Amino acid sequence: MAIRASVVIPTFRRLDRLREAVASVASQARPPEELIVVAADPDEREAVRALLDGIDFAGRAEVVASDRCLLGGGARNLGWRSATGDVVLFLDDDDYWAADKVGDHVAAHDSGQSDVVYSGVWYVFPGARDARPYNATPVAADMVRGLTLDGLCPPTTSCVSIRRAALEAVGGFDETLPSYQDWELWYRLALAGSKFASLPQPLTYFVQHEGGRVSMNIEGRSRAAGLVLAKHGSSPDLVAFFGKERRQMLERVIVFSAQRGEWTCLDTFRRALSDKIFSPLEWRPYWIAAKVAGNLALASVRRNP
Repeated sequence: MAIRASVVIPTFRRLDRLREAVASVASQARPPEELIVVAADPDEREAVRALLDGIDFAGRAEVVASDRCLLGGGARNLGWRSATGDVVLFLDDDDYWAADKVGDHVAAHDSGQSDVVYSGVWYVFPGARDARPYNATPVAADMVRGLTLDGLCPPTTSCVSIRRAALEAVGGFDETLPSYQDWELWYRLALAGSKFASLPQPLTYFVQHEGGRVSMNIEGRSRAAGLVLAKHGSSPDLVAFFGKERRQMLERVIVFSAQRGEWTCLDTFRRALSDKIFSPLEWRPYWIAAKVAGNLALASVRRNP
Protein backbone atom coordinates (compact mmCIF):
# COMPACT_ATOMS: atom_id res chain seq x y z
CA MET A 1 0.00 0.00 0.00
CA ALA A 2 1.34 3.45 -0.94
CA ILE A 3 2.46 5.69 1.89
CA ARG A 4 0.22 8.68 2.61
CA ALA A 5 2.11 11.81 3.63
CA SER A 6 0.89 14.58 5.91
CA VAL A 7 2.63 17.92 6.41
CA VAL A 8 2.25 19.76 9.71
CA ILE A 9 3.11 23.47 10.00
CA PRO A 10 2.71 25.15 13.40
CA THR A 11 2.48 28.93 13.09
CA PHE A 12 2.47 31.73 15.64
CA ARG A 13 1.96 35.33 14.51
CA ARG A 14 4.18 35.06 11.43
CA LEU A 15 1.72 35.12 8.55
CA ASP A 16 4.26 36.92 6.36
CA ARG A 17 6.67 33.99 6.65
CA LEU A 18 3.99 31.30 6.62
CA ARG A 19 3.02 32.11 3.03
CA GLU A 20 6.42 31.01 1.68
CA ALA A 21 6.37 27.83 3.77
CA VAL A 22 2.91 26.85 2.50
CA ALA A 23 3.82 27.71 -1.10
CA SER A 24 6.84 25.39 -0.92
CA VAL A 25 4.54 22.54 0.19
CA ALA A 26 2.06 23.26 -2.61
CA SER A 27 4.85 23.14 -5.22
CA GLN A 28 6.23 19.71 -4.28
CA ALA A 29 7.05 17.34 -7.15
CA ARG A 30 5.36 14.60 -5.12
CA PRO A 31 2.59 16.47 -3.28
CA PRO A 32 1.56 15.35 0.20
CA GLU A 33 -1.93 14.00 0.65
CA GLU A 34 -2.74 16.61 3.28
CA LEU A 35 -1.50 19.80 4.88
CA ILE A 36 -2.35 20.65 8.49
CA VAL A 37 -1.55 24.18 9.64
CA VAL A 38 -1.80 24.68 13.39
CA ALA A 39 -2.73 28.21 14.48
CA ALA A 40 -0.87 28.25 17.81
CA ASP A 41 -2.73 31.48 18.58
CA PRO A 42 -6.42 30.58 18.09
CA ASP A 43 -7.22 34.21 17.27
CA GLU A 44 -5.26 33.75 14.02
CA ARG A 45 -7.30 30.81 12.79
CA GLU A 46 -9.39 32.74 10.28
CA ALA A 47 -6.40 34.69 8.95
CA VAL A 48 -4.49 31.44 8.42
CA ARG A 49 -7.53 29.92 6.68
CA ALA A 50 -7.70 32.91 4.34
CA LEU A 51 -4.00 32.49 3.52
CA LEU A 52 -4.49 28.81 2.69
CA ASP A 53 -7.50 29.57 0.51
CA GLY A 54 -5.27 31.83 -1.58
CA ILE A 55 -2.77 29.06 -2.41
CA ASP A 56 -3.46 26.28 -4.90
CA PHE A 57 -3.02 22.98 -3.05
CA ALA A 58 -4.39 19.75 -4.50
CA GLY A 59 -4.73 17.77 -1.28
CA ARG A 60 -6.66 18.26 1.93
CA ALA A 61 -5.70 21.53 3.62
CA GLU A 62 -6.94 22.16 7.15
CA VAL A 63 -6.37 24.75 9.85
CA VAL A 64 -6.63 23.50 13.42
CA ALA A 65 -6.37 25.37 16.70
CA SER A 66 -6.82 24.83 20.41
CA ASP A 67 -8.90 27.04 22.70
CA ARG A 68 -5.67 28.55 24.05
CA CYS A 69 -2.24 29.58 22.79
CA LEU A 70 0.13 26.65 22.31
CA LEU A 71 3.90 26.34 22.53
CA GLY A 72 5.82 24.48 19.85
CA GLY A 73 5.44 20.98 21.28
CA GLY A 74 1.71 21.36 21.88
CA ALA A 75 1.12 22.82 18.41
CA ARG A 76 3.01 19.99 16.68
CA ASN A 77 1.17 17.38 18.74
CA LEU A 78 -2.19 18.86 17.79
CA GLY A 79 -1.04 18.86 14.17
CA TRP A 80 0.09 15.25 13.83
CA ARG A 81 -2.85 13.98 15.89
CA SER A 82 -5.19 15.81 13.50
CA ALA A 83 -3.43 14.30 10.47
CA THR A 84 -4.34 11.01 8.80
CA GLY A 85 -1.13 10.17 6.91
CA ASP A 86 1.24 7.26 7.55
CA VAL A 87 4.21 9.63 7.59
CA VAL A 88 4.27 13.12 9.11
CA LEU A 89 6.66 15.79 7.82
CA PHE A 90 7.10 18.82 10.05
CA LEU A 91 7.81 22.32 8.71
CA ASP A 92 8.32 25.48 10.78
CA ASP A 93 6.49 28.55 9.52
CA ASP A 94 9.73 30.47 8.88
CA ASP A 95 11.40 27.73 6.81
CA TYR A 96 10.61 26.34 3.35
CA TRP A 97 11.40 23.27 1.24
CA ALA A 98 13.02 22.27 -2.03
CA ALA A 99 10.61 20.67 -4.50
CA ASP A 100 11.86 17.10 -3.91
CA LYS A 101 11.53 17.15 -0.12
CA VAL A 102 8.32 15.15 0.31
CA GLY A 103 9.10 12.66 -2.46
CA ASP A 104 12.62 11.91 -1.23
CA HIS A 105 11.49 11.45 2.37
CA VAL A 106 8.55 9.20 1.49
CA ALA A 107 10.83 7.08 -0.71
CA ALA A 108 13.31 6.71 2.17
CA HIS A 109 10.55 5.64 4.56
CA ASP A 110 9.26 3.15 2.00
CA SER A 111 12.53 1.60 0.81
CA GLY A 112 14.19 1.16 4.19
CA GLN A 113 11.09 0.78 6.36
CA SER A 114 12.50 3.67 8.39
CA ASP A 115 10.64 5.30 11.25
CA VAL A 116 12.55 8.59 11.24
CA VAL A 117 14.14 10.27 8.20
CA TYR A 118 16.22 13.44 8.28
CA SER A 119 17.91 15.32 5.44
CA GLY A 120 20.36 18.16 4.90
CA VAL A 121 19.56 21.87 5.01
CA TRP A 122 20.44 25.13 3.32
CA TYR A 123 21.28 27.76 5.94
CA VAL A 124 19.72 31.06 4.84
CA PHE A 125 21.30 34.10 6.51
CA PRO A 126 19.85 37.64 6.56
CA GLY A 127 21.36 39.81 3.85
CA ALA A 128 23.43 37.00 2.33
CA ARG A 129 23.22 36.37 -1.41
CA ASP A 130 23.56 32.62 -1.26
CA ALA A 131 22.40 29.93 1.15
CA ARG A 132 25.03 27.71 2.77
CA PRO A 133 24.54 23.95 2.26
CA TYR A 134 24.84 21.47 5.10
CA ASN A 135 24.70 17.77 4.26
CA ALA A 136 23.02 15.54 6.82
CA THR A 137 25.33 13.32 8.83
CA PRO A 138 24.97 9.54 8.29
CA VAL A 139 23.02 7.59 10.88
CA ALA A 140 25.09 6.38 13.85
CA ALA A 141 25.25 2.75 14.86
CA ASP A 142 24.06 3.87 18.31
CA MET A 143 21.60 6.73 17.77
CA VAL A 144 21.01 7.23 21.51
CA ARG A 145 24.63 8.22 22.00
CA GLY A 146 24.92 9.64 18.51
CA LEU A 147 22.31 12.32 19.19
CA THR A 148 24.62 13.82 21.82
CA LEU A 149 27.50 14.17 19.35
CA ASP A 150 28.28 17.34 17.44
CA GLY A 151 26.82 17.41 13.94
CA LEU A 152 24.54 14.35 14.15
CA CYS A 153 21.37 15.88 15.59
CA PRO A 154 19.06 17.26 12.85
CA PRO A 155 19.35 21.07 13.09
CA THR A 156 15.63 21.73 12.70
CA THR A 157 12.29 19.91 12.88
CA SER A 158 11.73 21.11 9.32
CA CYS A 159 14.18 18.52 7.94
CA VAL A 160 12.61 15.53 9.74
CA SER A 161 9.75 13.14 8.95
CA ILE A 162 8.37 10.45 11.25
CA ARG A 163 6.00 7.53 10.87
CA ARG A 164 2.78 8.18 12.72
CA ALA A 165 3.03 4.80 14.45
CA ALA A 166 6.41 5.80 15.92
CA LEU A 167 4.97 9.09 17.19
CA GLU A 168 2.07 7.27 18.79
CA ALA A 169 4.42 4.76 20.44
CA VAL A 170 6.37 7.45 22.32
CA GLY A 171 3.54 9.95 22.79
CA GLY A 172 4.82 12.75 20.56
CA PHE A 173 6.51 15.93 21.76
CA ASP A 174 6.92 16.66 25.48
CA GLU A 175 4.72 19.72 25.98
CA THR A 176 6.24 20.54 29.38
CA LEU A 177 9.53 21.60 27.79
CA PRO A 178 9.97 25.29 26.87
CA SER A 179 12.70 24.28 24.39
CA TYR A 180 14.50 21.19 23.06
CA GLN A 181 11.12 19.57 22.33
CA ASP A 182 12.38 18.30 18.98
CA TRP A 183 15.74 16.97 20.19
CA GLU A 184 14.12 15.27 23.19
CA LEU A 185 11.64 13.54 20.87
CA TRP A 186 14.45 12.23 18.64
CA TYR A 187 16.17 10.97 21.81
CA ARG A 188 13.06 9.11 23.02
CA LEU A 189 12.52 7.65 19.56
CA ALA A 190 16.10 6.36 19.61
CA LEU A 191 15.62 4.94 23.11
CA ALA A 192 12.49 3.15 21.83
CA GLY A 193 14.50 1.50 19.04
CA SER A 194 13.08 3.48 16.12
CA LYS A 195 14.94 3.02 12.84
CA PHE A 196 16.59 6.23 11.58
CA ALA A 197 17.62 7.03 8.00
CA SER A 198 19.63 9.95 6.66
CA LEU A 199 19.37 11.72 3.30
CA PRO A 200 22.57 13.77 2.86
CA GLN A 201 21.19 16.25 0.31
CA PRO A 202 19.87 19.63 1.54
CA LEU A 203 16.10 19.73 1.07
CA THR A 204 15.10 22.38 3.65
CA TYR A 205 15.84 26.11 3.63
CA PHE A 206 16.57 26.80 7.29
CA VAL A 207 16.13 30.54 7.79
CA GLN A 208 18.40 32.11 10.39
CA HIS A 209 16.99 35.07 12.24
CA GLU A 210 16.50 36.11 15.82
CA GLY A 211 12.88 37.14 15.66
CA GLY A 212 10.88 34.65 17.66
CA ARG A 213 13.24 31.67 17.41
CA VAL A 214 12.96 29.58 20.55
CA SER A 215 16.57 28.48 20.04
CA MET A 216 17.71 32.06 20.76
CA ASN A 217 16.03 32.22 24.20
CA ILE A 218 18.83 31.77 26.73
CA GLU A 219 16.63 31.43 29.82
CA GLY A 220 14.18 29.02 28.18
CA ARG A 221 16.93 26.83 26.74
CA SER A 222 18.75 26.61 30.07
CA ARG A 223 15.56 25.70 31.95
CA ALA A 224 14.66 23.08 29.34
CA ALA A 225 18.13 21.53 29.54
CA GLY A 226 17.65 21.07 33.27
CA LEU A 227 14.25 19.43 32.71
CA VAL A 228 15.65 17.03 30.12
CA LEU A 229 18.52 16.04 32.43
CA ALA A 230 16.04 15.46 35.28
CA LYS A 231 13.90 13.31 32.98
CA HIS A 232 16.62 11.21 31.35
CA GLY A 233 19.41 11.30 33.92
CA SER A 234 22.64 13.29 34.03
CA SER A 235 24.88 10.92 32.08
CA PRO A 236 28.30 12.29 31.03
CA ASP A 237 27.17 12.31 27.38
CA LEU A 238 24.03 14.34 28.14
CA VAL A 239 25.84 16.80 30.43
CA ALA A 240 28.53 17.37 27.79
CA PHE A 241 25.89 17.78 25.07
CA PHE A 242 23.97 20.49 26.92
CA GLY A 243 27.19 22.28 27.85
CA LYS A 244 28.10 22.43 24.18
CA GLU A 245 24.57 23.57 23.31
CA ARG A 246 24.83 26.43 25.80
CA ARG A 247 28.09 27.63 24.27
CA GLN A 248 26.67 27.54 20.75
CA MET A 249 23.49 29.34 21.81
CA LEU A 250 25.45 32.15 23.50
CA GLU A 251 27.64 32.45 20.43
CA ARG A 252 24.58 32.96 18.21
CA VAL A 253 23.04 35.51 20.57
CA ILE A 254 26.27 37.51 20.86
CA VAL A 255 26.99 37.55 17.12
CA PHE A 256 23.39 38.41 16.13
CA SER A 257 23.32 41.24 18.69
CA ALA A 258 26.56 42.62 17.27
CA GLN A 259 25.08 42.49 13.77
CA ARG A 260 22.32 44.83 14.96
CA GLY A 261 24.87 47.16 16.52
CA GLU A 262 23.86 46.37 20.11
CA TRP A 263 26.87 47.05 22.31
CA THR A 264 25.27 45.06 25.15
CA CYS A 265 26.62 41.99 23.34
CA LEU A 266 29.99 42.86 24.89
CA ASP A 267 28.52 42.51 28.40
CA THR A 268 27.05 39.12 27.46
CA PHE A 269 30.41 38.03 26.06
CA ARG A 270 32.27 39.20 29.19
CA ARG A 271 29.88 37.31 31.46
CA ALA A 272 30.30 34.16 29.39
CA LEU A 273 34.08 34.44 29.71
CA SER A 274 33.82 35.18 33.43
CA ASP A 275 31.58 32.13 33.92
CA LYS A 276 34.13 30.06 31.95
CA ILE A 277 31.57 29.03 29.37
CA PHE A 278 34.25 29.72 26.76
CA SER A 279 37.81 28.60 27.43
CA PRO A 280 40.72 30.94 26.53
CA LEU A 281 42.62 27.80 25.53
CA GLU A 282 40.23 27.19 22.62
CA TRP A 283 39.97 29.06 19.32
CA ARG A 284 36.24 29.82 19.50
CA PRO A 285 36.23 32.84 21.87
CA TYR A 286 38.80 34.55 19.65
CA TRP A 287 36.64 33.88 16.59
CA ILE A 288 33.61 35.31 18.42
CA ALA A 289 35.62 38.41 19.40
CA ALA A 290 36.64 38.96 15.77
CA LYS A 291 33.05 38.54 14.54
CA VAL A 292 31.73 40.93 17.20
CA ALA A 293 34.31 43.59 16.38
CA GLY A 294 33.60 43.33 12.66
CA ASN A 295 29.82 43.34 13.06
CA LEU A 296 29.84 46.33 15.44
CA ALA A 297 32.07 48.25 13.05
CA LEU A 298 29.78 47.50 10.10
CA ALA A 299 26.71 48.46 12.14
CA SER A 300 28.37 51.78 13.02
CA VAL A 301 29.12 52.48 9.35
CA ARG A 302 25.52 51.74 8.41
CA ARG A 303 24.26 54.19 11.03
CA ASN A 304 26.77 56.88 10.07
CA PRO A 305 27.42 56.55 6.31
